[in-house]
Amino acid sequence: MMKNLALFLLVTLILSACAGSQGEAPGDVLREPEGMEAIPSAEFTLAPDAPVNELTSGPLTARIFSASDATVNTEPYIVQGSANQEIVVTINDLILTNSPGSIFSVPVDLEEGPNLIDIVISDLEGNEVSITLTITFEP
Repeated sequence: MMKNLALFLLVTLILSACAGSQGEAPGDVLREPEGMEAIPSAEFTLAPDAPVNELTSGPLTARIFSASDATVNTEPYIVQGSANQEIVVTINDLILTNSPGSIFSVPVDLEEGPNLIDIVISDLEGNEVSITLTITFEP
């Protein structure tokens, strides 16, 4: 639980040190991963039949807009979700932050056959929820 938050803080410190040595502004230290975007909730439309996995731990409520078991024929697979507060999201080996009221949208490359996508969402108080999606890619 705290391990993910500690890892995030360590990565942030390392990136800060690297960016500082190159003369970049502190605001440029954390960059969105390629293809990742934060979408304000007001601009996000969820299909009426879209699956929603709601996960709760203490005051943290997170939603993942994906079936936990699905078969797809296109890639990348887009993982989308949100939470009711500032969060740190880990999707497999990718770590990102997301503000309350925003939807994160992250493309995940798939290999043919079953793919496990591990999602861990932590708030700044150390509350943590997780889910593993099994996405089968059949091109």
